[in-house]
Order: sequence, then C-alpha cells, then structure tokens
Amino acid sequence: MDKKLLNKHGEVTTKLARRVMALDPGDRLPTIVELTEDFGVSRGVVQNAIAFLEDEGCFTLTRCGKLGTVLERVDREALYGLTGWNPIVGAMPVPFNESFRTLASALHAECAKLPVETSVIYASGARVRRSMLKKDFLDYTVTSLAAARQIAAEDEALEILFELPDCRYEEPYGLLFLDQSETEIRDGMRVGIDPDTIDQTALTQAICRGKAVELVPMPFEGTIETLHEGRIDCTVIRREKWLEENLRLSLRPIPETDYPAEDTTIPAILINRENYGIRPFLEKHLSPAGIAEAQKRARELQSRYSF
Repeated sequence: MDKKLLNKHGEVTTKLARRVMALDPGDRLPTIVELTEDFGVSRGVVQNAIAFLEDEGCFTLTRCGKLGTVLERVDREALYGLTGWNPIVGAMPVPFNESFRTLASALHAECAKLPVETSVIYASGARVRRSMLKKDFLDYTVTSLAAARQIAAEDEALEILFELPDCRYEEPYGLLFLDQSETEIRDGMRVGIDPDTIDQTALTQAICRGKAVELVPMPFEGTIETLHEGRIDCTVIRREKWLEENLRLSLRPIPETDYPAEDTTIPAILINRENYGIRPFLEKHLSPAGIAEAQKRARELQSRYSF
C-alpha cells in the first residue's frame, strides 16, 4: 500500500477509493454526511480524504451546490493503486474435470471485465477456501450453493455475492462401495469422510446419522486408493464419468437427507463483508448471467479452455 496512507487518515482514504471504484463519471459522490456516517469519522477526515484523492489525480469533481457533488472524471488506475486490492484475488476448486474447467474458463472470461488486475488460485476443499477468505487472503471464492449457504449461516462475516443457478458446479454425489454388490450403508461399515469438503462431510454425516459406523478421515485425492486398500468400505463421492468409464466402478444413488444435495451441483460466489467496498465493485462489473453465458461457451468449445 502507498506509504502516504500509513497514517490516521489512511483507512478512510482507502475506503473512499474503493467506494469511488464502483462509480462512473456522472454519478453523484455520496455527501460528506453520508460518508462520515459510513466511515464513523469526522467531517474533516472525510474532507481530507477527498482532497487527497483529488490531488493524486484519482478523480475530478464538479460541485453543484444543493444538487450535490458529481464525478466529472475517474482515473481507475490511479484509484486502484490506493484501494489495497493488489490484485483482486479469487479462488475455486482445482479444475480437474470438465465442470470445473468450464467454470474456471467462465470466471476467467468474466473477470476480464474488471478494470483492475485479477488473479484466480485453485485450492481443493471448500473449508480451506473459506479459511482463506476469512483471513483476507482472498476477495472472493467459489463453492457449491449448499456449502455457501452453510458457510454464510455459520459466519456472519461471510456472505453470498452471487448464486449461479444457470451454471454447473460439479456432478451430483453418489455412494461408492468396496463391495460392488452393496447398495446402502449398514451398521459396522467404515465410511470415508473428507473434513476439508463441506458438502461431502455434511452429506456423509446426514446419511450415516443413527447408524453404527466408523467415520474414517481421508483426503479427497486419496479416495480411490483408500477404498482399494480396504481401509474403508464406502464413501460419498461425486459421480464422475471417469469412475465408471476408466475404473469400472458403479455408484449407488444417495438416499434423501436434510442436506440439499441438489444444491451441491450449483455454484455460488462468497465474499467477506468486512472487505469494504468489494460487493458494489464486483456487482458493477460481474453478473450471474455473464458467468453462465461464458460457461455455456466454454462447454461448446470444450478443448479450448482458457483459465
């Protein structure tokens, strides 16, 4: 961050820069009263922040008396350097299958609309990405809609930016057994559970509720190896084509539970509400419809993924 901002006025200047990043020339700047209430500071601090950003060439204002103050010109590049967003960083699951590859391509295409630097990192496990978002390592993250709703319900600092019902997150879950003749989880079975994956954990716990089973922690990457080595009898896993086509493994349907299995196939984008200004900025430049259309194009192109 700019060393000029490392003083008592720095936080307000950064917040104001972020606020203006979501505005266009011709838009009205919030009043001094509105900004003092929003930032919880004195009029003088707000006025100093406005003057600083004007002096830095971030914007030009036209003061229209009772009609308010209007943005005449906005230099987003100069503003961006004072926002502390360097760059805008998002995260989603590792794109190892077609659903994630097309979603990654869609996110890449849609984020190209942002007038700032952007970056997307890939990390397995919604719980891992949630922790990164909570610690301000990320500006947003992608999870399933079911996981996003659970995260938002458990942590008031995290909230859903977009639900993406017209997009595809991943395949639905099924039950995979070591003994392919089995059709349901029974007492005495050892059931694999991935603590980092919110949907898999919640579904496994819901399916096993009331049954005398042993829950065996295992990473997603080691699911098939753990099963083949006989360390578990079954697990809840996505119904990926390669399981049946390459490994000739058959998945059984999961029973109905109180966890919304259908929402595990729909993506959502989460943000940290404590990251001031991120919601209006992303809402201005990104849209669920744009992401859905970009994923549709990626599915049609298939081998020409871009992320």
